[in-house]
Amino acid sequence: MISGAFHMLFTEPATHPDQVAQWMRTTKIRSENRLHVVRVEDLEAPQVSDLLGRVCYALGRDGSRGSIIDAYLAGDSLLVRGPKHRMLHVPTDKLSSLRGQPRDVLRNFRIDPDGSFIHWPDINVHLGWNQFLQAVEPAELHKAQQRSTDFNRRYGAAIRKLRAQAGIPQAKVEGITERQLRRIEQGECRATMNALRDLAKAHGLDVNTYMEKVANAMS
Repeated sequence: MISGAFHMLFTEPATHPDQVAQWMRTTKIRSENRLHVVRVEDLEAPQVSDLLGRVCYALGRDGSRGSIIDAYLAGDSLLVRGPKHRMLHVPTDKLSSLRGQPRDVLRNFRIDPDGSFIHWPDINVHLGWNQFLQAVEPAELHKAQQRSTDFNRRYGAAIRKLRAQAGIPQAKVEGITERQLRRIEQGECRATMNALRDLAKAHGLDVNTYMEKVANAMS
């Protein structure tokens, strides 16, 4: 799968690392931020669907929203693919909630369908992109937070504008509390995919059409 300069390579169980290296040489890929290798045997069909969904979500209008595409444990580090397909190498000992945990516990995680966080059920830990970025590049986190705050404000304002135009009271959006919707519209937090689905339903639209309308309202 190719999106711009980003490639995803799905490999079979018998694929040898040398074959991947040869493919990279052939396609002249030099940066890990341009290639993501997925071993098919590690995923079930629903997980592949979730992965592709997270890739599409991360290709939105703003690359700073903090969507995690994929992650896996390599040695003592967690490799996390995130916004703009960037790969972070995060030593687990830099994350206090993971420090000292057995490898079996560290390997057992699930990524939220819209990429908001990674969850370790054995220890009930949830970590998002910004927390991984904080662990390895605090200065970059500050920049990302500034971009994300601005985006959330504009996105929330567009959501509020569409709701007002449709004459839908905050209390009439099922699945979202008035407080949560108020925070989204004021840009205090990002609109998750679940929230966007609830908003789309309130407008009588499918989620893709609704998100397109929000994007248009932003511009």
